[in-house]
Parts: sequence; C-alpha cells; structure tokens
Amino acid sequence: MIDRAFNLPAEIWQWLWLFIVSFTGGVVGFITKISPTLKGRSFRAKFLALCMGMVNSMFIAYISYEILMSIIDKQGLAVALAGMAAFTGTDLLIIMQNKIIELIKRKIDAV
Repeated sequence: MIDRAFNLPAEIWQWLWLFIVSFTGGVVGFITKISPTLKGRSFRAKFLALCMGMVNSMFIAYISYEILMSIIDKQGLAVALAGMAAFTGTDLLIIMQNKIIELIKRKIDAV
C-alpha cells in the first residue's frame, strides 16, 4: 500500500504539494488577517469565514500556480510563490483592482 503511494505520477505529487501549500497559506492568512475582525462572532460565522477564506486562497493559489508554471516552468518555485499568493490572498487582488480602476479613470478623464 505504501509502495503505491510513493509511486504516484509526478503530476499527482505536483497537485498534492500545491494543495498542502495553498491550504497552509490560507490558514495562516485567515489567522493573521480575518480572525481578529471576527471577535465576538458566533462559531458558525467564524467557521463559514474560514471555509470561504480557504476556498478563495486555494483558487488564488491555483491561478497563480498555472500562470507561474507557464512563465518560469520550475515547479518548486511556482508552488512556493503560489503559497505566497494564497497567504496574501484577496488583499493583493483588491489592491490590483483599485490600481486598475484608477488607471482607467485617469484615461477616461484624459479623453
């Protein structure tokens, strides 16, 4: 049984590492960023926030992983950077969205 676990194809190991790293990044991001804002809330609200944060972090990690693999083609580096993207999570996306909106507003005002 254990021999079969170590003889998994490389692609499955790649997805397993991505899952572990993005899950860890999501948990750390939740603990450091979202958890302090949930003081005094019910357990259900905290659990739902954790679940949504994990799904968002894993989605962001997957997207960043695919983009990085197409650019740098080094699996270890791509997984590490995807974990960093899972940690920063939606904060980075919100900052990028605001920058893009400001850029579009400036271009519209210039016309």
